[in-house]
Amino acid sequence: MLRVEGLTKTYGQGEAAVQVLHGIDLSLRAGELTLVMGPSGSGKTTLVSILGLLLRPTAGRVWVQGQDVTDLDERTLPLLRRQRLAFVFQAFNLFEALTAQENVELGLELAGLPARERRARAAALLAEVGLADRGHHVPQDLSGGQKQRVAIARALGAPGRILLADEPTGALDSTNGQRVMELLRGAADAGRAVVVVTHDPRLLSLADRVVTIEDGRVRSDEEVSRG
Repeated sequence: MLRVEGLTKTYGQGEAAVQVLHGIDLSLRAGELTLVMGPSGSGKTTLVSILGLLLRPTAGRVWVQGQDVTDLDERTLPLLRRQRLAFVFQAFNLFEALTAQENVELGLELAGLPARERRARAAALLAEVGLADRGHHVPQDLSGGQKQRVAIARALGAPGRILLADEPTGALDSTNGQRVMELLRGAADAGRAVVVVTHDPRLLSLADRVVTIEDGRVRSDEEVSRG
């Protein structure tokens, strides 16, 4: 589904240059929930930003569903992201002028669902994340945890078969965190490649793989037995 080879990323130039990623090789498969873990500042968010085609690597190659996308221009990349990738951002990235329901419907519109079906599916997705009664609220009227759950519902409804999430449970209590974790697990079981950057040990029991990043390098890549 998603593969990178020799991935490096350097910010700045000359004496001010800081290399954040050092030759990362990684392959992510359909039907797997992969956790990317490691200490703060290890390069996790930079890595997932490159995987999501939001940031270009300094060197190395990126393949999405078999297509080398490393050198695609800025006119082509947005369409590719919309069609093949779904995101849960740490900062939510909701449209402030739209209601929770309308934010979720956007992803479904990209998937080609007709209006009536979009409305019904968006309502169902909001119910799955525990927000059945908040669909008519705009983001400014939602708590941080509620915004995060809207973002997750939107990603689950998007057409992309690769789902990337940056700390999706960070703003959630244990009950809603567990609910979201089970939804991410379900997305993987339905055939998506799900990649989650997290510090949350609760996710370990639902993961297939754990990739540990330290100092911009893959220190371990281990299969997880879910028993």
